[in-house]
Amino acid sequence: MHCGHREKGYNRTMPDPADADPSSPAHQRRAKAAARREKRRQAMQALRLPLVSGKASALVLFLCFALAATLVYLLSAPLHLPAWVRWEIVVGAWWLVCGCWRWRTCCTGANA
Repeated sequence: MHCGHREKGYNRTMPDPADADPSSPAHQRRAKAAARREKRRQAMQALRLPLVSGKASALVLFLCFALAATLVYLLSAPLHLPAWVRWEIVVGAWWLVCGCWRWRTCCTGANA
């Protein structure tokens, strides 16, 4: 009997009765894959930072910028670089901070 699923793009397959057997290789593969997914989910949950307000996020980002600028000036002082080179390094460090922040925001799916 034709039920019309082919026209709608559905590709339904009947479950294999052998997969219900816990000793079957297909069942074991699926169980291992499910265990890996669960471990990955738990690891990502452990790495997730707590939610904070936008003001707190802006403050942390500003402090990272200030820290980058301070470190560049302190570490480049013995090299006697011109001021414009130091500023270019500071701006590069700021781009790095922004890039890392955006990467983390995009990868975790958080709103920015």
